[in-house]
Amino acid sequence: MTGDLTIKGTTKPVTLKVVKYGEFNDPQMGHRIGYAAETTINRKDFGMNFDAMANGKFVVSHDIQINIEGELVEVEKRVEAGSTSNRAGTTSAP
Repeated sequence: MTGDLTIKGTTKPVTLKVVKYGEFNDPQMGHRIGYAAETTINRKDFGMNFDAMANGKFVVSHDIQINIEGELVEVEKRVEAGSTSNRAGTTSAP
């Protein structure tokens, strides 16, 4: 997945490698999809140019790995009385 990432007022395109863990239907909590995404950025590309050192070694690398894990939950769309809804989210009146 590709999108824009903004850090400290600098925006750059970033591509995330996305992995779908799985999906299931829980009777009480609904339809759920688990996923993970990761990418690596160079912090200097976003204006973070400081180089902190301790004992002669860099404390923070120029390459920063970003890891995201999450869960999507499908929520049924509420409809007005007298109308119907399909799973695509469109609503029609009788």
